[in-house]
Amino acid sequence: SRSKMKKILLILSIFSLSFAGTVYMAYDFDNTENMTLGYNHTFKTWTCEESGKPCWVLVGGVNYDVVADNVGFASVYALPMKPVTEKMAVWASLGFATVTEGDMDGGLTYGLGLHYSLNESLGMGLGMVNHDWEMGATENTLEKMNVFFSYKF
Repeated sequence: SRSKMKKILLILSIFSLSFAGTVYMAYDFDNTENMTLGYNHTFKTWTCEESGKPCWVLVGGVNYDVVADNVGFASVYALPMKPVTEKMAVWASLGFATVTEGDMDGGLTYGLGLHYSLNESLGMGLGMVNHDWEMGATENTLEKMNVFFSYKF
């Protein structure tokens, strides 16, 4: 049920904040104007033998729409990242979202994006995140076009 999922997300959020990680804020400038707060934790980094630099990074995270007009989501997801340059990485996400605002039921969440590191701690990026939802016999997908700002601690 929904309340059970919210409790699980809350426990995951509290648990994850006890580790070093990255917090971020996302703003959907295209569709909902939702503002999302999230936390990402790096679970594994694979190093390229040739360069000695990371070639894949596996990140897991949680997020929550803190500002949501008609529809809001809370998500838990896996996010593989592929560094392209020293400062730039592409990412994909796949997870589950529950609806926090609105009468629908949640479902899969998935996305693609680009992250750019401004320095050791600060980053920004663009990403498209989709949330599948259903209400009765209706199934649909909400698409968010987000600009992200991140802080790594």
